[in-house]
Amino acid sequence: MAESPSRTRRSIAPILLLLVVTAAAFSEARSFDFVAWDDDVNLYRNEYFLGDTPDIAHFWRTPFFGMYIPVTYTVWGLLAGVAKQAPAAPGMPALNPSIFHLANLAFHLLNVLLVFAILRQLLDREWAAAAGALLFGVHPIQVEAVAWVTGMKDVLGGFFSLLALWGYLSYAAEKRARARGWKYAAATLAYLLALLSKPSSAAVPVVAWILDCFLLRRPWHLTTRALAPWVFLALPAAVATKLAQDPDASVGFITPLWARPLVAGDALTFYLGKLALPVGLIPDYSRSPASILKSGQVYYTWLVPAALAGIAWAGRRRCPWLPVSFGLFVAGLLPVLGFTRFVFQELSTVADRYVYLAMLGPALALAGLASTYDLRWVRAGIAGVLAVLAGLTLFQSLHWYGTQPLFEHTLTVNPRSTIAHNNLGALHYMRGDYARAATHYQASLEVLPNDAPVHDNLAMALLLQGKQEEAVRHWEEALRIDPGWARAHFNYGAYLASTGRMDEAREHWREAVRCDPEFVPARRALEQAGDVP
Repeated sequence: MAESPSRTRRSIAPILLLLVVTAAAFSEARSFDFVAWDDDVNLYRNEYFLGDTPDIAHFWRTPFFGMYIPVTYTVWGLLAGVAKQAPAAPGMPALNPSIFHLANLAFHLLNVLLVFAILRQLLDREWAAAAGALLFGVHPIQVEAVAWVTGMKDVLGGFFSLLALWGYLSYAAEKRARARGWKYAAATLAYLLALLSKPSSAAVPVVAWILDCFLLRRPWHLTTRALAPWVFLALPAAVATKLAQDPDASVGFITPLWARPLVAGDALTFYLGKLALPVGLIPDYSRSPASILKSGQVYYTWLVPAALAGIAWAGRRRCPWLPVSFGLFVAGLLPVLGFTRFVFQELSTVADRYVYLAMLGPALALAGLASTYDLRWVRAGIAGVLAVLAGLTLFQSLHWYGTQPLFEHTLTVNPRSTIAHNNLGALHYMRGDYARAATHYQASLEVLPNDAPVHDNLAMALLLQGKQEEAVRHWEEALRIDPGWARAHFNYGAYLASTGRMDEAREHWREAVRCDPEFVPARRALEQAGDVP
């Protein structure tokens, strides 16, 4: 859709404001380190990125780390090619984290501009659209996706999703047949790239349908026909995601079908609370389906989003953007509300990063408010709220400086976070503080006693403190819980070999190779023991 020169000039000031304020809110991120929570597996210990030339093609051929997101890994691979550096110390990353943090911020800034373009297209009000886009940009709940290097998949998926929505809205408003064709094709390509960046981008057709039917007010059958191909594109992505999930990664609880709508309602209530009062934001809330069902809270927390939906619908005549905003928020979260099962959802039904694209809903609500009630005191109130949110975002981002500050902060909010305890345990283990490492592993096991890898980690920490008998008990417990855990077999075998019990050691190493034929340390140990696997 072509713009007049005068409109382009009017947009310069709000665009500059959006870029400056959002960049300032995340200004410290450029100096952050990697976090030893998925950043290691995805990047600085990823063998496909550490060679002379990153092997990007691998991520197009096969899923990696439980996800098929080749576009995200392609961007990471390109960044890794320019981010190589000499490690500061043995075992330290050979990649410069600043390159990745700056890339995250750059894509986030582009997303803020896309939200501005979408809102301006819907409401035709420059400063109202800028207010909504700034809410999207500086709300503290966005910090996890932007300040965490692994959050690139959320930010990049958001970029292509918003690009697809912007393109689709341009297509829907276009009158010329030829222009409609190429705009639809471009939007569809952007949507495909979104799916290959983050599978939860499958929500985009629902978001587009709501906007087209209820704000653009096109006939629903035309909208449905236009978006049907996008739904079919999402099906292979859903299948690939399901197949990529590690079947052994489950913690053992499967949410009953009847309870999943209740779990979804509870998650919506949680997110709405964090939108209204964005404090205590952490990467792990430990709100597993099992725990919230046991507490009984799911039987009434769904009333909050249900009531808000009713209020939004009742106000549709005065504020038609109100129910649409609520619908966009719910639609953006649909893939991660718990209706379908995935590994992290079994540990916590909520995560800040899940809200990234769904923030388009609150952004539209604020823009609609600013457009409908264009009064001085309303404008002043909105400006004040956005300024406070930007300050909170700057403060919240500082927790993501590195592994230790992030997870120590997590434990101040959620002392039962197994993710925090395990990551701090690993950090202290690497530093040689085996007693503190063991303390964190034991705290994790108090919450999840059947976690075989943590028993194995605790055994190693105890062994290095000279507590052999305790270590053996935890290895035996790890292998009772998961007889197929190759690393526990290898570590236990290494201990047995150190005590001269070579026959038992070989037996465990053979079992490690049987469980995981690609487990190189066990193969090497057998070769050195004269027993070629």
